[in-house]
Amino acid sequence: MKRIFATAVLVVAIATMPHAAAQVQDASRKSLDDYIGELIAASESSQSEDALRTRVVGFGAPAVERLVPLLDHKEARIQRVAGLTLAQFTTIEPRYLPRLIAANRRGNGWLPRAIAATGTSEALDYLWLAFERDPDSSSNSQVLRALPRFGEQLKARLLSRIDACRVSTDDKTCDGIHDLLGQLQPAYPAWSIAPIAQLVTYGANQRMRTRTLRVLAGLRHPIALEEYRRQLNEIAHAKHGTSSAWQTTDLMRDIARYGDRARMAGPAIESFLDRHYDPEIREQAALALGRVGYAPAIPSLMRTAVDFEDEWLLAYNTTQTLGVLRATSARGLLARTARDHWHMAVRRSAEHALRRINGDVAPSKSNEAITRPSFLEGYGPKHAEYQPRWQGTTSNDPLVLRSPVDELPVPRIGARKINLLGPTTAIPKAAIIPMQEGGGRVSLLIPWNGGWLVGTNNGEWGGSLQLANVTRHSRLATGNVIGGFSWGGRLYILSGIQHLSLDLGRLWEVDLKSGRLKRNIRLPAMVTGIVVTERDVIILRTPRGDVAIKRTGAVARPELY
Repeated sequence: MKRIFATAVLVVAIATMPHAAAQVQDASRKSLDDYIGELIAASESSQSEDALRTRVVGFGAPAVERLVPLLDHKEARIQRVAGLTLAQFTTIEPRYLPRLIAANRRGNGWLPRAIAATGTSEALDYLWLAFERDPDSSSNSQVLRALPRFGEQLKARLLSRIDACRVSTDDKTCDGIHDLLGQLQPAYPAWSIAPIAQLVTYGANQRMRTRTLRVLAGLRHPIALEEYRRQLNEIAHAKHGTSSAWQTTDLMRDIARYGDRARMAGPAIESFLDRHYDPEIREQAALALGRVGYAPAIPSLMRTAVDFEDEWLLAYNTTQTLGVLRATSARGLLARTARDHWHMAVRRSAEHALRRINGDVAPSKSNEAITRPSFLEGYGPKHAEYQPRWQGTTSNDPLVLRSPVDELPVPRIGARKINLLGPTTAIPKAAIIPMQEGGGRVSLLIPWNGGWLVGTNNGEWGGSLQLANVTRHSRLATGNVIGGFSWGGRLYILSGIQHLSLDLGRLWEVDLKSGRLKRNIRLPAMVTGIVVTERDVIILRTPRGDVAIKRTGAVARPELY
C-alpha cells in the first residue's frame, strides 16, 4: 500500500514536467521516475534507500529537474527525500538556487550542500552568513560540510575569521575554523599555516590554542614542538608528573612524533624514567626516547631493568628503544631478557633489539606500543602476540577461598580452580569510603590493625585499595579490586577492568604489617581465573594469556608448568 501511494504521489508531483525527461533510462531499462518512486517508497535510512539514491544521482541534470519540485511537496517525508538526494550532487545548475534557498529557509536542513553545488557567489554569501550565525559543527553540520566545496574562494573569509579569533576570547568567534580548514582539498593549505600558528603564539582563546596545537603537531610544525617542549619541561621541573599522567604521556607522545627533530627534548623525557613516576609515564618515556633518537639516555634506560619483571610493558618499550639506539652496552641485558623474561612479547622485543644492534636485520619500523588506556584501542604492543596459556587441566571441585588471608593449599595431584568470595559480613561504617575518594561497592574487606583493608570496585568509574579505621583512611593503590589471596606468606590483591576495548590487570602485593604496597605487577589483562597447581605455582588466567606466580613471589612463564 505504501509503495502504491508513494508512486501515485510521485505521478502527481511530476505530471507537469516535460515528457522526454521522464523517459530517461539507465542500463537496466528502468526510468528515472521508476527510481524516484522506489526511493520515496523505501524505508528511511535503509541500505536500499542509499542504493536507490545513488542510482537517481547517476542520472545527473534530469534528476535535479525532477527532485527540485518535490521540495515544495506537502509531505515532509518527500521533502526530506528530495533534499537528502540533492545534497549528493556535486554540480547543480545555478537557475535552481532560489528554490533551494527557499526550501532551506523553510527548514529543509539537507540542502546546504546542494546550494554549494551551484558554485555561485550568491550561494557562498548565503552559506557563509548561515555559518557565522551558527559555526558549531554539531548543530550546523550541513553548512560546515557544504562550505569546503568552494575551496580557494574561502581563503579571504577564513583569513579574516582567523584574525578575529586571534584577539577574541569568545568561543563563537573561533568555532568552525579548523572544521573548515580540515575539509579543504588539500586540508590546511599552505596559506593557512602561518595565520593559525599565530593563534598559538598570540591567541587570546585558550580552547582554540589547545586545538590549534594539536593540529600543528599533526602537521609537524615547529611551533607545536616548541610549546610541547616548554610544557614538558615545566612538568619535569615541578616533578608533578604523578598527578598528571595523562597530560605527561600525551606530551611525550606528541613530541616523539617529530622524530629526530625533537632530540633536544631528550633530557626532559629521560627524567620521566625515574621510579617515582607512574608506570604509564615511564613506559611512554622509554618509547619516546627511541623515537627522538636520544642515545645519552641509554644508561638510564638500562637501569629500568630492575622493574622489568613487574612492568612488562616498560620492559617491552625499553628493549625496543635500546635496539633503535644501537646500545651495544646493553647486549648482556638484552640477552638475559630474551632468555628469561616471563612475557613472550618482551622476549621477542629483546631478541629483535639484539639482532638490530648486531646488524643481523635491516632497520625497520618498530612496533608501536599503546602506553595509556584508550576506549578505542587496546593496551599494550599492537603487534605483540598473546601470552602462551597454561596447558594443564583442573579438577571438577573448585576451592572456595573464604578469607584472603588464608594460605592457599597446594593440591597433592593436579590443579584446582580458586573461587574468590567477596565480603560475607556486614560492611562496618568505618570501611565505607565516599565515591569521590575512591570508595563505592566494597569488594574486599580484611581486618587490619584495629581497622580494615578495603577494596572497592565501581566498574568503569574505578575503585581503590585503602586502609581505613574510624578516624581516617589512606589509599594504597588506585584501580578496581577483584579479590585477594595469600600465597607463599604474601597477601596478593587482584585489580582490573574490562570495559569496551579496555582490558587491564594488576597484581598488588600488600605488606599488612607495615600497611604499604610492596609490589605492583602489570598483568597481560584482567584476571578471569585462578588455578593452584601441584607444582607449587599459581596460574593467573587472562584473555591475553596466562601468568605463573611462584611461591617465592617470582613471576614465571605459564607454559613451563
